[in-house]
Amino acid sequence: MALFRAAEQFVDRSTFASPAKFLEHLAAQDFPADTLAAHGDTGDAVAVHTPAGAAGGEWDVVVVAGVQDDTWPDLRIRDSLLRSAELADIATARHVATATDSAGTAERDAFRRARREVYEGELRTFVSACSRARRDLLVTAVLDTDARPSIFVETLLPDSDELPPVTPVAPPLDLRGLVGRLRAEVRPLLTRSEPEGGTEAGARAQSAAALLAHLAARDVHGADPAQWPIFRTPSTTAPLWADGETVTVSPSTLEDVTTCPLRWALTRHGGKPGDSTAQNLGNLVHEIAAEHPSGGESELLQALAERWHELELSDGWVGRRERARGEEIMRKLAQYNAERAGQRVETETAFEVDADGIRLRGRVDRVEHTSTGVRIVDLKTGKSAVSKADAERHAQLGSYQVAVERGAFGASASGGAALVYLGAATKAVTQREQRPLAEDADPAWAETMLRDGAASMAAAEFEARPNPRCRICPVQNSCPAQPAGGRVTPS
Repeated sequence: MALFRAAEQFVDRSTFASPAKFLEHLAAQDFPADTLAAHGDTGDAVAVHTPAGAAGGEWDVVVVAGVQDDTWPDLRIRDSLLRSAELADIATARHVATATDSAGTAERDAFRRARREVYEGELRTFVSACSRARRDLLVTAVLDTDARPSIFVETLLPDSDELPPVTPVAPPLDLRGLVGRLRAEVRPLLTRSEPEGGTEAGARAQSAAALLAHLAARDVHGADPAQWPIFRTPSTTAPLWADGETVTVSPSTLEDVTTCPLRWALTRHGGKPGDSTAQNLGNLVHEIAAEHPSGGESELLQALAERWHELELSDGWVGRRERARGEEIMRKLAQYNAERAGQRVETETAFEVDADGIRLRGRVDRVEHTSTGVRIVDLKTGKSAVSKADAERHAQLGSYQVAVERGAFGASASGGAALVYLGAATKAVTQREQRPLAEDADPAWAETMLRDGAASMAAAEFEARPNPRCRICPVQNSCPAQPAGGRVTPS
């Protein structure tokens, strides 16, 4: 910065001077030059920093602004022209490709590792920025048709269904904002409803329609009603499955479609994000649990240590936190295995069975053969468990029991099903039991749910059903039941 100041002063005094003259000027100085101008007192000023510039500082109140998706985290791969980061990986033996690796596999692994490192770096920067506050922290983001808050904002939210406060703002002072305001004014004309405000509001709506027509004639984007979603017709009205076709249902998708058919349809056809770090850990836990159905604590911890490198987590605090969580999950799994010692257990058992024109297909984490029949167990690594009442009508467990009753696992009757939560913040293993269908007050409830779910999957329209999982739904921007997706419906 001192060099830049010296260059600025030199250019002010010597216009069109060459870089060589500037170097001569610096070499001729006996002591560093300084300015005599008064410096402002920044005691009561607002400090504006980048996250890196704020490192090491502390303030009573910190505002972290613009925490938007695709901006923070910015997952573009960083490297120099000479790819020095990759050279460092090779020099430190962090990336050693085996001889059997194909070029494509090695490149994909390198890309995934680079993306993960960028994500972790962005997360560390975000945590550093938030930790600069001594007393109050304010994190802001914009939610509109083109932007949504970053996933980092969601990590700061408390574990509740309440959404953070949303402050409506005025539209931008540009053509796009003007078109948005005009379209809001003409909404009563589109829905053929009485505008609030009577005759004056009706006149404003007519004037807005005339102005929109003027803008549309000059090719202003969004002004032409033909571009509005409410006037677009469906590309097809045909159902996903024709009448008479066999609908294939898996227990996990049945749970999704009975909760919200629209979310199932969108995530099933491209709207599902990639696996997160927590999901990758969960996949590894399931694989270890399948390989060691009766494993003890030391055996499971050793298996976790041997395969931990597969997650490609760094040695930073994110990796250490996930490692500690994985070890705690292994201890709870060992505790559960000890409680079931002596039982015959099958793991990762695939099944396929016909249920009155519906093909029920899936894979079960654990099939436990008990004295009362076959007990199906689904292992969960999430931190929150469903209620006992919800477990009694859990769609995934119910469909497993239907498969048992239909002979998918032999001639044994269903001995019930259970959700086993290994990642819950409890000392003991949290379990949610579902009684055998034959002992339920309505033994046919699971069959009915299966038929209703298959009918929803085969339909041509998919209902948006608000539910407690809406807060973490990946397709909120396309849901007419959510404020973020309000643009997809005229109401």
